[in-house]
Amino acid sequence: MVNFTDEKHLLIDLKDSSFQAFERLYNMYSGKLYNFIMRLSSGNQYMAEEVVQATFIRIWEVHEKVDPASSFISFLCTTRAVQYIGSTPTAILGALEPVTAVFFGVTIFGESLTPRLIGGILMIILAVTLIIVGSNITIYLVRFRKLFPKLPLKHKTRG
Repeated sequence: MVNFTDEKHLLIDLKDSSFQAFERLYNMYSGKLYNFIMRLSSGNQYMAEEVVQATFIRIWEVHEKVDPASSFISFLCTTRAVQYIGSTPTAILGALEPVTAVFFGVTIFGESLTPRLIGGILMIILAVTLIIVGSNITIYLVRFRKLFPKLPLKHKTRG
């Protein structure tokens, strides 16, 4: 069990660029994050290792912005890890599972297709489409941005 007073002091020290506090937080939470990702990714060890590494690298990069008043574990498990897993093929197929269940329920078991089910199916398909398209759009936006050098900003002079 984590002493939250100790965690708060570690977060304050982390915010002040203490690498020792970072190491201690890593030792306290990397195993928990790894196990959480293993459950979310159906035992994908490679993904779990990548998420833990990327998460803690990112935490060190933004350590000045860490909020000592919030829980460190909630930041780890919700913010970074779920974002990383959200667009994987496993997550996308998992999101489509209810659509498959409705399809078989209607076609094989003769259940009625209600407006509520149709609305749910459409929302799931829209969400999955946005996840897939969103990752592709990001790639193209990054490529487009690299085509143009940074332009100097023109400042208006006050007169």
